[in-house]
Amino acid sequence: MQMNTKNNNNNQDTFALRHDLGPVLGLPIIILPWLMFGAITSNDWKSILPIAIFFLFLFLIIAWFQLDYRIWWKDSTIFQKATGGGITAIKPDEIRQIQQEKSDAQTLFAMRRPARRITIYAETHEGPKVIDVSLKHFNTRDIRKLMKMIHEQRPDLDMPEGWS
Repeated sequence: MQMNTKNNNNNQDTFALRHDLGPVLGLPIIILPWLMFGAITSNDWKSILPIAIFFLFLFLIIAWFQLDYRIWWKDSTIFQKATGGGITAIKPDEIRQIQQEKSDAQTLFAMRRPARRITIYAETHEGPKVIDVSLKHFNTRDIRKLMKMIHEQRPDLDMPEGWS
């Protein structure tokens, strides 16, 4: 999902980070050959059908969760729609730190945050806020564009190495 429009108020681009389809397509690419091998070697296609239906259902659930997670820039504000959660909005002047992070074992197990991410920390009038930009789920060029837009408005911020 990519929008390239101009905002009349402040002439800033409005765009959404596009999803990288690799994580979405990974499960069927792994499972399909395994199912085909099982069906061919057992010569029993009927017993494979329930397993195939289960994995199709699992794939659709995973795809929905991944595609529901969105990041976009509009009116000089960064927005995040996390899966199953609300929308978080951060203005560049509220950002206190941006860093590239990797999850530890406990965070990975909780599956609440992307394993590899750029994290934007902010202090707002509503309290602290965090936006996680997954390095796995979003197009790399779009992430760089977002970092550039932030850096143009906040040149005083240290950007993660290789992303400005």
